[in-house]
Amino acid sequence: MNSHVILAFVLLLLPELVKYAKAAQGDMPNGKEFHVMCSLISLARSDLTKLNVAELSTTDVSEIEQLNMSASVASWYNAFDDEVKDAQPDKAESICSKIMAHDKENCKTLYTKWQATKAAFVAASKTNEKLKLKRGPQETVADRRIQKQLALIGERANTIYSDYVKNIKPSLADGAPDIKADLETALYGAGASAKDGSEAATITHSGSREANCAVPEAGKSLIGDLICLCAPDSTTTNVKLCGHTVATHTQAWGGSFVPKTAWDTLAPKCKPFEGKLTAIEITAALAAFRAALKSDKQADPGTVILGHPHTTGKCASAAKVACVDYTKAMTQWPSEPNNEIKWYKSLAQAASKLLSRAQQAAKQEKTATELQHLKLSAWQLYEAMKIENLPTAPVLTPKGNKEPTAEETKACEKYNGNQKECPQDSCTYDKTKEECTPKAGTESAAAGTGDKAGAAGANSETEKCTNKKTEGDCKDGCKWDGEECKDSSILANKQFALTVVSAAFVALLF
Repeated sequence: MNSHVILAFVLLLLPELVKYAKAAQGDMPNGKEFHVMCSLISLARSDLTKLNVAELSTTDVSEIEQLNMSASVASWYNAFDDEVKDAQPDKAESICSKIMAHDKENCKTLYTKWQATKAAFVAASKTNEKLKLKRGPQETVADRRIQKQLALIGERANTIYSDYVKNIKPSLADGAPDIKADLETALYGAGASAKDGSEAATITHSGSREANCAVPEAGKSLIGDLICLCAPDSTTTNVKLCGHTVATHTQAWGGSFVPKTAWDTLAPKCKPFEGKLTAIEITAALAAFRAALKSDKQADPGTVILGHPHTTGKCASAAKVACVDYTKAMTQWPSEPNNEIKWYKSLAQAASKLLSRAQQAAKQEKTATELQHLKLSAWQLYEAMKIENLPTAPVLTPKGNKEPTAEETKACEKYNGNQKECPQDSCTYDKTKEECTPKAGTESAAAGTGDKAGAAGANSETEKCTNKKTEGDCKDGCKWDGEECKDSSILANKQFALTVVSAAFVALLF
């Protein structure tokens, strides 16, 4: 097919295309406005059960409390029965007098909970090997430190769960009843009970269309304003104002006109929103509504209209036109989006509540995560308590730092004030204090057995010589050394040591 044939074909169809375009435009003057209002209605009809969130259970808190109970000292653990029994109040009185006499009333308040925790732990430990913890280690200092950490974890878990119950859970009720109330008010009007478009709370049609489709009589409900926008009457004639045939074109507005008939036709066109409703959807739809408003330049430029008005700028019954007049509700439009349209305010309020609900849901998720982390920490501490302590090894004192015994001290101190007699091999003489004290890291001649006995024998040999006061008496293994008699073996050792040192010194010189 060449280009000439294509051009001829297009020219042949052009009149029909123009005819279709004109028919569509004339048959659907409020098409854009219909989609704006229909979007709002769809959102208002959302299934709010999709907003439901699973309630935060006490499972994690209970598990932490059971670990805390198991890790407690015997005096606390044994105060509670392995099973919940009757006469709890009487039991609480006697038990709390023993374990928490300083705060007995608070103990009595919590006794039932603690008893239930003990019973739950005992029951669970019968089938869960991880819960089995020997009694005894709980009394050690190290494990009592762990108990303190477990107690603090338990306190934190109870605190954040209590905050959830008090401040978060109430705002996350199933079905979001507070949001549902706002959406239904926006959809049907405040006070509507039938919720089918038949009541005056939804739309007023007792007077003229011009009055009923203008604020303050309009703007009460989304359904009412949609009917003003899309439902023809006997004056408007049989025209598809919003692209749909509505069987009210033979009815006179304010007379035989039945709003419910119009809503029954339009409702299926605005099916409920299928997603999970959020504040974003409502806010965007309200913005689209504001963008669809206009001032009628043929009349007063201060008017705010949705749809196509009469040449007077009003929303009276006229052939092939229909609109809603919001002028009295939007005194600062378009500079200020806030207005007094009742259904608009209800939707804005619903959006605000949706945002708050989303924030509360996020807080619940954060609480759940923190409880999981606390439980993990509790289990780590609990497992640490299962590690048995190693036997305590004796403390070894370095030989050079050995403290003198009482015997060693006594063996030296008898020479206090007598420097000559103070044994130099095992004692040290302090000239200033005139005291004879044991040398550090040595054993005196008077103490011990074995090596100590040998030392005592050597000291005895030394005393044999030192007790000889004249050179003539200094015999039998003794040798006179200037002014005193000494053991000849000691002198020989000293002489040998001097010889070794001298030899080493001489070697350094070469």
